[in-house]
Amino acid sequence: MNFLNPLSFDATERSARTMASRIQLLKTRLPDGVQDWLEVIIPGTQILLLDKEDATVLAPDNEPGELAIRGPQVMQGYWNRPPEVAAETFARINGELWLRTGDVATIDDDGFLAIVDRSKDMIAVGGFKVFPSQVEAVLFEHPAVKEVLVIGVPDDYRGEMPKAFVTLNEDAGGDV
Repeated sequence: MNFLNPLSFDATERSARTMASRIQLLKTRLPDGVQDWLEVIIPGTQILLLDKEDATVLAPDNEPGELAIRGPQVMQGYWNRPPEVAAETFARINGELWLRTGDVATIDDDGFLAIVDRSKDMIAVGGFKVFPSQVEAVLFEHPAVKEVLVIGVPDDYRGEMPKAFVTLNEDAGGDV
């Protein structure tokens, strides 16, 4: 089985994996807003959810929030970078430094994490705001689509344009 989650891959700010998928669920049985995977936290890693509007405080209970992590595999900061960069990258909660991932997540009663959106991704297309998660949701409606990731790419005329990376189901054949 392949448990790679394109929405929560390991970033260069972490030297090792911080979470792993417990199971890939059928799309028809996913909770509203959940992409495709639920994650379990690797031992030694700590997580918390920050308020989406104010990263200096925790998200309200049972509400989605920006995922922040810390642990021995998570970097402590950028070499020779100004303090403003650290303020955007890290949150200080109760005196501890937490890496802000940019992922919006929920944590269920069993402690499993679900990535439901990305907080920092918004594509400016000719003056319009396009959110990758909304484009991904539309593409997921096609029965041939197994996985999808949408990013913004530079465009000379519109500033940015969405670009989708799609993995098709194994049984998808012909032209899609």
